Amino acid sequence: LARVKSKHRAEVRTMRLGTLLERVGSSRKVSGACQDGAREFTRRRSRLVGRLSGVAERLAESWEGLEVDL
Repeated sequence: LARVKSKHRAEVRTMRLGTLLERVGSSRKVSGACQDGAREFTRRRSRLVGRLSGVAERLAESWEGLEVDL
């Protein structure tokens, strides 16, 4: 009986996932929004990398000459 219940739960999850993927895959609005988000991330990524590099450099410079006792 436990195996039957477990198998049934797995089948129900698979059906739900399949239905969800069908809905998302068929929705042009969702697909377009995902593509727009990816483009926006790609555009902003280089700026973000530059800013983070600058922060890391300033942090490293502030630690120069600092003595640490362990």
